[in-house]
Parts: sequence; C-alpha cells; structure tokens
Amino acid sequence: METLKLQTGIFAKRAEIDMVLDTIEHGKFKSLRFLLEDDLENFNCEAITPEVYLRLCGWLHSSGNYLKANQGVMALCLLLFGYEIPEKIENFFLKDWRYGKATELVKNVIEAYHRKKNALIA
Repeated sequence: METLKLQTGIFAKRAEIDMVLDTIEHGKFKSLRFLLEDDLENFNCEAITPEVYLRLCGWLHSSGNYLKANQGVMALCLLLFGYEIPEKIENFFLKDWRYGKATELVKNVIEAYHRKKNALIA
C-alpha cells in the first residue's frame, strides 16, 4: 500500500524551509524537525506524511512553554502549504491524533481538507 502524502505545493523551497526551521529554537522541536527533514528528503520537498502534518498541528496549537515556537511553526506551515493548519477538521481535533494514533479515516479527512485548501490557493 502506498504511503499517503500531502503535497507541499509551490510554496516550499528547501533553503527557505531550512531558514524557518532555524528560527524554531525549542529543544523538543528537534525530533519533529528530524521527521520533517526525512519526509522532505524522501519526497524531494514535494510532500510530507499526515503524521508530520499532525505533529506540526500540535506545535501550532499548543500553549505554555511551546508558545515561543508557535510563530516559527506558523511560518513553516504557510511556507509548506500556503495556510495555517487548523486545530479541528470536521469533527476531529487534530492534536488528539498525533503520535501514530491517526486512523485511515482521519488521514483521509486531512487529505481531503488539504486538497480543498490547495485548490482554493491555486
């Protein structure tokens, strides 16, 4: 079965992505950065997996000590997708589906939302 991928579109250029990633200095972001860089490498900067998308959502909509990273993650999402990842799509709070918990249904809902957003941006 082929891995579901979310296209990054015309927004993502590796040098710009690296510049934005370098602004996110929170120590706990490093593990997500490695996952994101793996996806970008594996998919030639053209796509990421829903799992990485969900982790970005978690960072974007977190509070407390993670607030310092929110602006950098928001800039990263705008660069990668052209939009800010919402906290909720349909009936799914995306943060609840991080860390390998996402079912095929959730992934399909994310993919449909992502395609719709890309169609509106293009």
